Amino acid sequence: MKTNKKKHAYKHIAKLQNVYAITMTCLVLFLGYIIYFVHTYVYTTVIKIQEISFIQPDIQVETINFDLLDEVNTVEQQKGKVEKHAPTHDPFHAVEKEGVL
Repeated sequence: MKTNKKKHAYKHIAKLQNVYAITMTCLVLFLGYIIYFVHTYVYTTVIKIQEISFIQPDIQVETINFDLLDEVNTVEQQKGKVEKHAPTHDPFHAVEKEGVL
């Protein structure tokens, strides 16, 4: 009978070893996911920003020529005011003048 007690005397320690192994595995997987996330989103974003700033170091903002803009707007308004004539002859024009319609 004493042999059975000794066999089961350390059973709770074996359970703790399993819990420890599961906890450490989860911790390692979680840290691996964090490293993957940082590399995928943060690190690659920083690299892309550095590439863009290297490719286009002299980004300049173009100024708007407001005089030219006003001139274009006035020409566009004048085009809208010009009366457009039909390129073909209107067959009903003579009938309207006679008062038939």
